[in-house]
Amino acid sequence: MELTRKGAELASQLGDNHPKIQQIRSELAAVRARFLTETQRITLAVRAELDAAKAEEEDLKELVDKASVVAGTASQYEAEQKQLEREAQSNRTLYEGFLNRFKELREQQDIQRADARILAYAHPAGGPSSPNYRSGLMMAFIIGSMLGMAGAVAAEKLDRVFRSAAQVEEAVGVGVLGMVPEVRGAASTRSNVVAHVLENTTSPAAESIRAVFTAISLGSLDRPPRIVAVTSSTPSEGKTTFVASLGGLLTKMNASRRVLIVDLDLRQARLSAALGLKDRGGTIDEYLMGLKTLEECTRRHELSGVDYICGRPNTPNAPEILESHAMKAALGVFAERYDLVILDGPPVMAVSDARIISRLADYTVFIVQWAKTPREVVKTAVGALLSVTNHVGIVINRVNLAKHARYGYGDHGDYYSRYRGYYGAGADMPANVGGRPPLKLASK
Repeated sequence: MELTRKGAELASQLGDNHPKIQQIRSELAAVRARFLTETQRITLAVRAELDAAKAEEEDLKELVDKASVVAGTASQYEAEQKQLEREAQSNRTLYEGFLNRFKELREQQDIQRADARILAYAHPAGGPSSPNYRSGLMMAFIIGSMLGMAGAVAAEKLDRVFRSAAQVEEAVGVGVLGMVPEVRGAASTRSNVVAHVLENTTSPAAESIRAVFTAISLGSLDRPPRIVAVTSSTPSEGKTTFVASLGGLLTKMNASRRVLIVDLDLRQARLSAALGLKDRGGTIDEYLMGLKTLEECTRRHELSGVDYICGRPNTPNAPEILESHAMKAALGVFAERYDLVILDGPPVMAVSDARIISRLADYTVFIVQWAKTPREVVKTAVGALLSVTNHVGIVINRVNLAKHARYGYGDHGDYYSRYRGYYGAGADMPANVGGRPPLKLASK
């Protein structure tokens, strides 16, 4: 309106074609265009509101229809509720009538029933009715026996060591030559154990060691073995002590028998400790390499008279030395000079030297420590020996006679325990003589 008025005033003064008049007209056209645009926008907004209101109206109609349906259903449910209430009221009335009648009948019966009657006559009891000790003890005995048997079966299944000769023979398929009891005494070193066995030649340990040699000799009467190798599956099973005791007993009991002990455990070489030697002298590797003669390397044990050749610990290239031609030639020389050659070999599972030595020997004695060496280890080690030689026998070492007797296996160890009075008095018996602490057979 302001631009129209101003344009009319300028038109009367300046004329229609004046630039100001043109400017006012342009501004007026722009204002009208803006007015038209705003009008259209408002119209669209009002139309959108109208559409929304119509949609809301439709929704409200649907809600009203649903509410009508719900109201009709509610009316139906209300009628059903009233009907159920009437039925419940009638049933309640009927039940109350029955209850009243029941009470009347019970009161009539109580009036006619006697005050008391005899159910049972009382008799004097011979014992308490509870608790019943006889039944309880019987049940406890049965349960205890079942638990004991279950424990025994579980202990037998979980026991993975050897405790009898039958177990060893069944597991590995190799015969058992004997069972050596553990030595009991006042000391625990290898030299003391060997000295004890040599001084008590009628003790169970000495008898069992001689029985092992007898079994080896009788097993091949056509050609008695001249070279016997002794090994075990793992260290610390007593094979070096067994070798020293066997060689010493054979020479001490028969002075004309010539026996040579050769320490071929070139990794540990503990024969000198088992014989109680301070100076081992020349070693087997020095003899094989020609550094010393056989006389320089061979020594004699004073207590038993057995000859021995010690080894040098941590000898380099031990397998090459054992497989050399010099080793085979040396064994030939030993077999010619001596009646029996005992080779103290290393454990089978530790190194491969034991299989090489078993192949060179006429017979192999495999040591198993009683109740200690695992069964699977023994099976693996014996299988490795059987792959190179068929002449293998097993000796169960360090048998605890006191514990072994409780199992009642009926093997060598059982008889050593049952008839210990048959042997000479020795410190290796199961009984603790003189109150001294027990001495176990020292192991390598």
